[in-house]
Amino acid sequence: MRCFRKSTRWFAEALAASALCLAAAPAANAAALTDLCVPGVSQAIVAALKVRMSGTIEFRLTGMSCVLDATGNDILIATPVPGARVGRSIRFALARPAEGARTLRVGEASATVNAVGAVVRTTRDIPRASVLAAIDVEQADMSLDNQPLRPVLTLAGIVGSRVTRPLRAGQIVDDTSVVAVPAVKAGDRVRVIMRVAAVEVETVAIATGNGAISQVIKVVNPTTRRSLRARVLGKGEVEVTDGR
Repeated sequence: MRCFRKSTRWFAEALAASALCLAAAPAANAAALTDLCVPGVSQAIVAALKVRMSGTIEFRLTGMSCVLDATGNDILIATPVPGARVGRSIRFALARPAEGARTLRVGEASATVNAVGAVVRTTRDIPRASVLAAIDVEQADMSLDNQPLRPVLTLAGIVGSRVTRPLRAGQIVDDTSVVAVPAVKAGDRVRVIMRVAAVEVETVAIATGNGAISQVIKVVNPTTRRSLRARVLGKGEVEVTDGR
């Protein structure tokens, strides 16, 4: 009877020890996975975010974890999952360059991404199909939480664009909200400005394609038939960027 009580007590103690080991295992495993995040992972994630959002943006990563088969010397390429948004945890596929243009997947990472940067927002409610004027928008530094990983536009790239949907006052204007309206159309006679050192020369040329403000198009001198690349400055006005 005494032996039976000893056996029972030993068995209970063994079960308790096993339970403690099992409870500790996930935490230990998580710590090991986090330790595998070599320094190149965060750099690869930030590089991927900058490519997708462009603009002057500062990113902060928290709660990062990785499952990775790579070393600190590997060049890593991060690719976020479709539909990812700033301010939330985002999963990234991790790869390294292989032969030619191929890449080899080496793991994945996740991190909560927060971002702050200069964005363009509306100063008033804008009806659909309106053409944005300078007074309709302003640039401001603000949090980009809940924004998709899409290019952040600039004032120069937005003014003169047509709104594709109604916008509320204070709303961030992204590339799904506007469509560029050509300031110059193919066949238009345009005023051409050429600057050489401190000298400014003006002439007239024919546009060979459509172009919104800040876009580069080709224009042709109707007399010499010489083709030039020029940046659209405004309605019917361009500035030569080079002599080709």
